[in-house]
Amino acid sequence: MSESGSVSLDMLQAQLDAADDAVCEAILKRRQIERTLRDARKSQGLEVGFSPALTLRQARRALRVEGLEGEAALWTSLLRGSLEERGISRVLIAGAEPVRVWDQARAFFGHNIELVQVAEPVDALDGCVEDETLAAVLPWLGSSLGSLWWPKLNESRYRALRSVAAWPAPGLSDEPLVSIVNQGDLASSGDDLTLAVAFDDTHRALKLLTDHDLTVRELGRARALVLLEIDGFVAGDDPRLLAATSAGLEGLRVVGVAPRLG
Repeated sequence: MSESGSVSLDMLQAQLDAADDAVCEAILKRRQIERTLRDARKSQGLEVGFSPALTLRQARRALRVEGLEGEAALWTSLLRGSLEERGISRVLIAGAEPVRVWDQARAFFGHNIELVQVAEPVDALDGCVEDETLAAVLPWLGSSLGSLWWPKLNESRYRALRSVAAWPAPGLSDEPLVSIVNQGDLASSGDDLTLAVAFDDTHRALKLLTDHDLTVRELGRARALVLLEIDGFVAGDDPRLLAATSAGLEGLRVVGVAPRLG
């Protein structure tokens, strides 16, 4: 190779090294700011706030990544680097297919956090209620196995819990395999599915919500309680939800968000 070619390669490598240094410096700065934010929220008696959706929104704003795999990798990388700052100490695993749930928990949270197997999904939910530093990975609430635990989210004991993410994220697969549950914040990533429950013994929920310009589908039922998936991010105080409640849809409440990729 000519000398000019070697110099060109050396220059490109130097530029790449400089870019890597800048990325590392930015990540370290971000983690320091997250620590400061965590301490400030604690000092004011506020929840630390674990929000995978917000992390994804920040990732999308910071860097435009081409392709689903790149977006997913950036999201989980930033998330794993801030678990301590976001107050997550351990992750509880439960469900009828523990190996699958465990594998998906590792895929989402990485290897730098302790996973703990518990006997039943309700044990994981109890742990998260009693300790806000815990998260739970459970079978996707829209699956048949998820139907064993999602109705608990409507009970007074568990109302502080939310399904803050799903994995693999919608867009990466036809249907997620697990739900991530925590006392975390519900926020928009910029492209989401919203999860809600309501009492619907007359089977009017879909019509009432559709009449108020929401795209919705039913994910499951537990007697009169219905689990709904709404396209887009919908806050609990959204006027459309309030209007549907006024029209007769009782107990309508947002219980989760599933950030979407792609």
